[in-house]
Amino acid sequence: MAGQCTICLSNMNDPVCIPCGHLYCSQCLLDCISSSSEDGYNALCPTCRASFPIGSPELTCLPKYVHRYITPSIRRVYLDTSAVQTLQQKLTASQNQVKNLKKESERLMLFCEKYQNASNVHADGEAKANLEVERLTRLLREQKLATKEAREEVSEWREKHEDLKEQLEQRPK
Repeated sequence: MAGQCTICLSNMNDPVCIPCGHLYCSQCLLDCISSSSEDGYNALCPTCRASFPIGSPELTCLPKYVHRYITPSIRRVYLDTSAVQTLQQKLTASQNQVKNLKKESERLMLFCEKYQNASNVHADGEAKANLEVERLTRLLREQKLATKEAREEVSEWREKHEDLKEQLEQRPK
């Protein structure tokens, strides 16, 4: 919940930090401290219940060389939201890219299915064509064999015809 106050559950308004590191809206923290501080000197963190001092010594009463060692327990925080905006823009761009990639993937899947179906139809046609080629090859062999047998038979008949012709010529008239 970075950038949101855990007391009011809204975006930080004038954020402050306490020693334990938790961040709150300054008004939310002051309201919480004023309602829960029993002794007026210490308060409890609304999140982790760590104790922290709410008073700070008057620096004018202390020597100047110790001023740098005294820090207030409640410090103002300046949040840089430009990084969040940049990340939000990158996230939006990435989400758009994912959306576009999903669309492209669906489109490619449709093309793949289309070409897969076309490939299956082609494979079926090729299988039928191969069966037809085998049938025609078998028929051609049968025709060649029949042609060879017919030629042999014609050759036999020619020989018989020639023999008969010779016999007729040799016969006396």
